[in-house]
Amino acid sequence: MTRFVRVILVLLVVVPSVHAQDFSAPRYGGFEGAGGRSGGPFFAYDPHEAANQLEFFFQPPARKMFHDAGDNVYLFPPMFPAGTYFAVLPSVPAFIATASAASFQAYRVGDHYVLADRKYEIFSAHRVGDRIFFLARDDSGAFVRLTEHHLRIFDGAGNEIASAIEDDPDKNISLLVDRSGSMDGFDQDVTTAIRNFSSLKVVSAKCGIYEFGSEVSQLPGAFQTTCDDALARYTMSPAEGGTALYTAMDRAYRGMLNLDGLSVIVILSDGRPGDGPTPELLEYSKKFPTFVLWVGDHTQDYIAAYSTAHAVSTSASVQEIEDFFNSVAFSLHGHQAIRIAP
Repeated sequence: MTRFVRVILVLLVVVPSVHAQDFSAPRYGGFEGAGGRSGGPFFAYDPHEAANQLEFFFQPPARKMFHDAGDNVYLFPPMFPAGTYFAVLPSVPAFIATASAASFQAYRVGDHYVLADRKYEIFSAHRVGDRIFFLARDDSGAFVRLTEHHLRIFDGAGNEIASAIEDDPDKNISLLVDRSGSMDGFDQDVTTAIRNFSSLKVVSAKCGIYEFGSEVSQLPGAFQTTCDDALARYTMSPAEGGTALYTAMDRAYRGMLNLDGLSVIVILSDGRPGDGPTPELLEYSKKFPTFVLWVGDHTQDYIAAYSTAHAVSTSASVQEIEDFFNSVAFSLHGHQAIRIAP
């Protein structure tokens, strides 16, 4: 059996210190939201307000390990890369009336325009329903949390629209664990990495866990509890059989279709898929960021058509598996949301 490991996960943010950060309080700008506060009809740009840098909740990895289809390499991968999910515009479109156009960088996200203070860069963005999920960083590369004082939102016709910022929207992680026969030699390191990952604050997201060998099984209680609880209680089944990875991906994607918020897939596997992709798989992969870690003697991304980014760990060490988990989780956890008024 060939060896192969894949991990899929969604997150983003960065900053040079190792402290816990409170992401619990949502901030609302232009309209009332549950648990939020009301502002004016639109975001109120303030060039003097500095964005807060996000702090690490773990020791940052020593090397960039994430590779995307364009051969870009990241320490922390974007959930929704520019060029695929949103466009960076050369200037503010002429049909958007604003007296301070020179202060903004313009982005097209779906059918909306986002103007962000030029001191910051939108690193990841995607429109999902009535939300625009995004991750921003400053000119030093540190990930930050923006407020209504850094942004303005416009519809496709150039009309400014009422919006609200959610610092910590709902987030979901599907973890796919390869239990094919060739995974037997990696069990101890994978188990240790999962246990350590379960202790991070980031795992307040909801979790669903799938195992795949020749068959695919979903552990009970999917998305009913937070990842820290689900992962701490997880016990891997014996390694045996083939590698039904595509079937597992299809099950995981379908299982997240009706979940609210931002959902990602994380895959650990050590072998070439033994099954084939379903016709719907490519479309599903565009909806949900998918991150892959290949461990063992594989250096090729076997599911490149579906993965957002992949990493390789030939040593399959606990540290490298943890680095992969932590980086994806940090990126996912750092995403904010702009809720667009109906």
